[in-house]
Amino acid sequence: MKIRYLFIIIFSCIVCFGANAQQVNEEAVRKELEKQGVSEEEVTKRLVERGFDPDNIDLNNPSELVAFQAAADEVVREIKAEKLTLAQSQATVDTLPIVKDDIIKEDLGNAEQVINQNTSIYEVKDTDNKIEIYGHHLFKNNAINFYSKTQYVKPPPNYIIGPGDKVTVAIWGNNEANFSEEVQTGGFLKYPQMPRVYVAGLSLKDAKKALKSKFSRNYNSFNGSSFEATVSGTRNVSAFLTGELVNVGNYNMSALNTAINALAAAGGPTDIGSVRNIQLVKANGTRVQIDLYQFINDPIISQNFYLEDNDYIVVPVANKIVSISGAVKRAYKYELLANETLKDLLTFAGGLKTNALKRNVNIKRFENDQLVILSVDLTDTNALSSFKLRNGDKIEVSTINERLRNVVFVSGALDNAGEFSIDKGMRLSGLIDKIVLRDDAILDLAYLIRLNEDKKTSKYEIINIENAINSVGSDADLLLQEGDKLILRGQSDYATNYTFEVVGSVRNPNIFDLDGESEIKVSDAINLAGGLKPSATNFGYIIRKRPGEITPEYILVDLQDAANNPDSDKNISLSPGDKLRVYEQSLYSDETFVSIEGAVRDPKRFEYSESLTLKDAILQAGGLTLQAASNNIDIFRIEFQSNNKTRVLVAKTSVDENLNVSGGGNLKLMPFDQIVVRTAEEFELQRAVVLTGELKYPGKYILVDDNSTLVDLIKESGGLTDESFAGGATLLRSRDDIGYIVVNLEEAMQKPKSSINMILQEGDILNIPKLNNLVTVSGAINRQFAFVEEVANTGKANFVYQSEKSAKDYIEESGGFAENADKSSTSVTYPNGEVHKTKKFLFFKNYPKVVPGSIISVAYKKAEVIRVGKEKDDIDWGKVISNSIAQATGVLSLILLIQSIN
Repeated sequence: MKIRYLFIIIFSCIVCFGANAQQVNEEAVRKELEKQGVSEEEVTKRLVERGFDPDNIDLNNPSELVAFQAAADEVVREIKAEKLTLAQSQATVDTLPIVKDDIIKEDLGNAEQVINQNTSIYEVKDTDNKIEIYGHHLFKNNAINFYSKTQYVKPPPNYIIGPGDKVTVAIWGNNEANFSEEVQTGGFLKYPQMPRVYVAGLSLKDAKKALKSKFSRNYNSFNGSSFEATVSGTRNVSAFLTGELVNVGNYNMSALNTAINALAAAGGPTDIGSVRNIQLVKANGTRVQIDLYQFINDPIISQNFYLEDNDYIVVPVANKIVSISGAVKRAYKYELLANETLKDLLTFAGGLKTNALKRNVNIKRFENDQLVILSVDLTDTNALSSFKLRNGDKIEVSTINERLRNVVFVSGALDNAGEFSIDKGMRLSGLIDKIVLRDDAILDLAYLIRLNEDKKTSKYEIINIENAINSVGSDADLLLQEGDKLILRGQSDYATNYTFEVVGSVRNPNIFDLDGESEIKVSDAINLAGGLKPSATNFGYIIRKRPGEITPEYILVDLQDAANNPDSDKNISLSPGDKLRVYEQSLYSDETFVSIEGAVRDPKRFEYSESLTLKDAILQAGGLTLQAASNNIDIFRIEFQSNNKTRVLVAKTSVDENLNVSGGGNLKLMPFDQIVVRTAEEFELQRAVVLTGELKYPGKYILVDDNSTLVDLIKESGGLTDESFAGGATLLRSRDDIGYIVVNLEEAMQKPKSSINMILQEGDILNIPKLNNLVTVSGAINRQFAFVEEVANTGKANFVYQSEKSAKDYIEESGGFAENADKSSTSVTYPNGEVHKTKKFLFFKNYPKVVPGSIISVAYKKAEVIRVGKEKDDIDWGKVISNSIAQATGVLSLILLIQSIN
């Protein structure tokens, strides 16, 4: 509304100066948009990208309006030029070569901060660029990035405040206030009606204490938990990075960046650059050493390295590089400081692995123009802490040989096969005492596999364990050696296990043992399996697979004859490995059924029987329902002809009160009959609706007519009361879970023959509320400026409805839009449940109509810091009009989207 009002005034002046001036409205702007070939969305988006907020144009600042108009001119020209270029390029796109960009390097001032959640600052990954020193991976794996846009970043409590930072103060509770100001060059903050507060050089934590102390004198009633001070915008600082860096130069960045972030912006150290002795040189000459290994172990120390204007960061060449390999957790090259020892290196490498050989660690070193090897015992803590390494040293930590020692292995006819430890001088009899032999173990014949002297090849020895047990210490009782393998055999190992199997329609399907000397016939196998099931067929098959044959043999067996005549040749003897399968009768019969549906209590499909009649089917379906037409029952039947050709027959019948077929007798059913009981014509029980609220006779009403409408029921209930509010009527429809339906009862009563006068259905609940002559305003409005504290704290404002007032008028009476209000999302909720939102075209806003009982809601902007600056002066419309007339041609071109651009 503010922008539209400004346009009306401007164009009123323009009309006075030009005879050809035309009336400007939304339709004219739309036509001009089409003519120029650009869309409303494109123009608005580009203007917002240039920093213009259409909802917050300052009418007090003509220069802002001029800048706004100039930006619009530029936007339209830019869009048209892009479309022209695109059209030309499409005409020749088939003839142009495809060019792939190699690397696109963003300007650091526009690069957004990205926190890579998948990258660990401890982890070293292989990259195309070889990482020479542990610590370089921080920059080549993108584990650290660069802050440039800080509006969504919350500075920590130890952030040092300086001129250019924007500090926001919020007070809530009994007093509400929000202030946002920038730290001035003198290092102070100046808030409205407050003395200066000097904060430059203070941490955010200390600055908050100072501000809280100052504000407590002017706002006596707030407590400690009702005050907050935050840095809502950080200043920029300039620092020069030099030395062994990928990208040396001067960097302008947000003060939220630390020296480590700045190193990331410069690409990190080169392959020979130090990661332990980086120097941060302050503007006053003070030097601070940055050790990235400390940062890796404790990233919070980065907050000790905040930057100020004219700081320097110098990365020297790494002086002392050593490498460690083998049984350590992180084998790599490391940079050591002058006083660091082998113990420190092991700490950087994550420590030793569990299989590390500690007593003999080799260190290769160049000394006196030759390569020498030193040996260190890592179990000697004094040597570990005192051994100083030199540049170029290579430490190799060997692994322990994992071959088991002092162990023999036993397998075969024993219950506890596995590994057994042996002592020096232990004999075979001593090993036998440790194992648990099976009862069938063969003791006079066992095998011992023993390593030869080369410790790689083996030899077999045949031994007699029984002699070793009976003659302890004799030659038969062998001395055991490391790695011996004893193999015992049992008598069961040489026995053949014969079985047969009975499966299918028997009571106890199972696999049974078969003695090679005994004879088991089919009748015996059936008895062992618990006998046949009643549903079993009188035949079965023996599936026999002979040794050496690929395909099995199938033997048909007459089970009934085998059972009745056990001595007949039909009662076949089973062989080892045979499988006797008995089948179910159902496998060889078709399923037949009868179904019934329609006006019965339990429609179902059930198995067919020759005894089934129509009466039986109706009774099994729970009988006929109240609405059933007993004189209209259809039976659909399949007639089978030659070669199973079928046709469908339809028979109509009726039943009496005893469910017998009319005329006497009963009707036999056939397989696959489908019975449908029809519903009686126009059968329907009473349909009720409920009328509640401001009616002369509210309550339950029966819908006498199939087409009873809202107005019909209102008349039947005696009409509305004097306190009724028809505009707020609501209809709740429970049928099919539809829920609330928006109705317009007032219009339905005025036009009873229109579709608005909707037809009611069973279960509807129509409610007529009392007259509500109020309008409520809630949300992002400046209530504290329009009402006393008790009213403002309720969160809403109520007004008596006045027909001549718009939604904007009620908002203005409520204190106007708050600074964090999203004006475009303003909505009006009507008493009948309808919600109408504000419509927007370019920078015009059409607020919804207001009726009695309306609720006007003003939404808040998302994630935006509340800013309350200096109080604005009253609008000087004379000054605005004067400046606007001076720019009349420009503003006209803005509204009509710059007709002059062709």
